[in-house]
Amino acid sequence: MEHFDHKQHLLGIGHGLEAIGDTHFGTLYWAGRSIQHGLPAFQAIIEQGSLGISISSLNKLFTEGHSKLTFEFEFSKLLSAIGPWEKALKCLESAHIMADTIYFYWLVIMAQLEEDLKKNSYGMQVSTIEDIWAIANSQFNSMIEDASNDTYVVAFFLNPVYCIAPIYKDQNPLAVPSILISQKKGEIPAITTKPPNNIIEHVGLSLQKMLKHEYGNA
Repeated sequence: MEHFDHKQHLLGIGHGLEAIGDTHFGTLYWAGRSIQHGLPAFQAIIEQGSLGISISSLNKLFTEGHSKLTFEFEFSKLLSAIGPWEKALKCLESAHIMADTIYFYWLVIMAQLEEDLKKNSYGMQVSTIEDIWAIANSQFNSMIEDASNDTYVVAFFLNPVYCIAPIYKDQNPLAVPSILISQKKGEIPAITTKPPNNIIEHVGLSLQKMLKHEYGNA
């Protein structure tokens, strides 16, 4: 580590290496990001022959050439796939998180995944994109749409800040293709001033279930 710390300082790399912790999925991303930032330091260590450091058959991953470029590209692909999840989880570790915030961050995750998968900047195979899409939808449905009382959606709706949010028309951005609304030059875009009736009914029924569970038929 002292060689890495020294090279990190010389190269002006601001991020140190992160260890893998108990929450493996989360720390995998942050540890990966720290390795990504530290790649120039690893390269400098390997290329300094006087140090006599050899990482077995992995040296080629840290020296200029096809293997290094492929490794960096595939590594970036992995981090792009898990990044939205872990960034949201990191935010949800706050002590001030409320039920509506959980739904808010779910929407952030799904929207970011939709954007990334459509751009497909790293050339993921169609089967890989479909797998990510399916996993995201499955997790979203199990926690949000198929939940017994929709606590997160109800809390989100009851927050005055979000009560007329356009998201109620399409709660899961990955469920169906997004609809693009065009606007003619010079015209003011139309906006909704109240949530659609189906979400009001949905929230109302969920509130009834919660109240009945809490107070019974009293």
